[in-house]
Amino acid sequence: MNAGQLQQWLDQLAMVSAQRWAFVALAVVSATGAFTTAAVVGGDQVGFVLVFVVGLAVAAAIRPDSHTALVLETVVVWQWLAGTDDVTNPAVLVVASGMFGFHTVIALMAVTPSSAVVDRVVVWRWLRRCGWVLIATGAMWLVVVVMVDRRAPGNALLSSLALLTLAAFALAIRALSAPAGERSRP
Repeated sequence: MNAGQLQQWLDQLAMVSAQRWAFVALAVVSATGAFTTAAVVGGDQVGFVLVFVVGLAVAAAIRPDSHTALVLETVVVWQWLAGTDDVTNPAVLVVASGMFGFHTVIALMAVTPSSAVVDRVVVWRWLRRCGWVLIATGAMWLVVVVMVDRRAPGNALLSSLALLTLAAFALAIRALSAPAGERSRP
């Protein structure tokens, strides 16, 4: 790397908005938290894999339009499945929330330039929708816990009905919370 390329890189770094730095921090913290939770619950925390996950999170935040985020998500899911694979463990909500937060922030960063500041209205709308997704995730987890605790046989119809009910609830909330101009769009 010559001095001109280094200066160009530093100039681009200086143009990154403070909001973008907050998004980067949120992406790294949520991915690291999800992995650490999965590793601790599984009882098999491997330090070098944690360093690898942090590196992947930073790389995904730098280049959110790449496939690095997919690799990170695969590592976290692999850690959960290899170490725990217990759908009734409440830690699954922490891992799922961390992965959802990471994925959402990376998706938002992928569609905006690094110097952009996303309007507060858009950020609050995303947060509100994320809240509803997390509520639906918790509700579906409760349905699974109840089915496991009752030792109910795997009833695909009941599970599908519960999922469809929660999806309909989420769509209804979204339709009611959308601004009037957004409701008319296809």
